[in-house]
Amino acid sequence: MKTNLINNTNLKNNITSTAINYLLGNGKIEKSDAENSEVSYGYLFAKEDNELEAMFKLSTPKEDFFFGVQKGQLHDLAFDENMYKGVVAQVKSNFPELENDEEDDEEGEVYDSIEEFLKAREDMNNNFLAECGITVPTNIKTKWSDDEVTLKDKEVICRRALASLLVIQVSCDINNNYKESLAFFGPLIEKLGLSDELNEKERRIMDGTYTKQDLFDMDWAYEAYWSLAWALGLVDDISNGGQMCDCSAAVNFFFDDCKTLDDFIEKCELRDTEEILDLLDLYYRYNWAINHKYVDKTAKIGNLNPSLVIERRRGLQWIVSEEDDWYDIEMHA
Repeated sequence: MKTNLINNTNLKNNITSTAINYLLGNGKIEKSDAENSEVSYGYLFAKEDNELEAMFKLSTPKEDFFFGVQKGQLHDLAFDENMYKGVVAQVKSNFPELENDEEDDEEGEVYDSIEEFLKAREDMNNNFLAECGITVPTNIKTKWSDDEVTLKDKEVICRRALASLLVIQVSCDINNNYKESLAFFGPLIEKLGLSDELNEKERRIMDGTYTKQDLFDMDWAYEAYWSLAWALGLVDDISNGGQMCDCSAAVNFFFDDCKTLDDFIEKCELRDTEEILDLLDLYYRYNWAINHKYVDKTAKIGNLNPSLVIERRRGLQWIVSEEDDWYDIEMHA
């Protein structure tokens, strides 16, 4: 029996990201091609042993690329359009359960219990880690259950994201011996009504009592902000734990077309709990893999950046936590 995963957006994003990184790493496309690419899946399913199988087309402005996933491994296929369509049609004809296309409004697999649902999340992320060559034991349990988690309110997340972003700009300028920006961003924070949103570290940046460690931490806070930007629908995919955020885009999410906090809130659309917990679980596993590497030098972590992983997990976990200051969140793995 095959489990049809064609409507699993997060899984498709993860697989697509792996394919794009493969093309970039092998010099087959440039960054601009990746940013303007489109993907369509012929099929995507899990076999009885939970191994993934898929076939999809990734179209860039210059060329189409065809990929297959077999036994959980990504393969670059020397296909043309006719070959691709022929194989997809043949597979679908052999397995009627795959006939639902990706525009189908079905909610996807129905699970008998929350435990079964969480196991599916664990399997999905473990399969993705295996594809990336990252060593993580498959018996690690997810720490967050959809039936016990409540997301912070969209406006609360928007306020935290914007407050963090503005203080980061001040910190970056201090690091570059340019402190005049404080005269701009300080009043702007007050004007936007964000003064009470600053955490203790951010307040020290703004009042001049900061330490070198505060400045260092604020540099990396860009990645915590980036995870909020993803959760608010401003970034398409942040599943690559080694790809740094786009700082220019991070700033422009507000400064391009927003003048008020309400403008920023209006342009954001909060993702649902399931999607956020899917990614939080993935970053928890990334964090676990990095920690395990310290005690087992043979463990593999692929291209993971430890500081990036910690900060993105911090942002995602803050969304589902009761903490106001994200530096108060326990980050055990």
